[in-house]
Amino acid sequence: MRDLSRFKQRLEETRENLKKRLKAIEGEGYQHVGSEEVDIANYMNEMDSLFREKEESEKTLKRVERALKRFEKGTYGLCVDCGKEISEERLEIVPFAERCIECEKKLNKVGRK
Repeated sequence: MRDLSRFKQRLEETRENLKKRLKAIEGEGYQHVGSEEVDIANYMNEMDSLFREKEESEKTLKRVERALKRFEKGTYGLCVDCGKEISEERLEIVPFAERCIECEKKLNKVGRK
């Protein structure tokens, strides 16, 4: 049996960092903008970047929370599609990975069609 407990700690730290970042993004909301077109354009670009970062952080947070739930169930490190072990090398890179590399490749192939 593999000892994957080190990944749980990384996931918990990642979850806390994402929550802090999301809170910070929320605090960066509306600010007074000058009336110059350049000011407005810069503000809109900044808000667009924040929105994309928030969206990506929320997606990652959901994936991290699902991985932590798999720890609770005892299924962390197993592919949700085929049930085979996800390599530790893959988990080192993506600790919230849900699928082994083979199933991930299949999923991406189908997604592109």
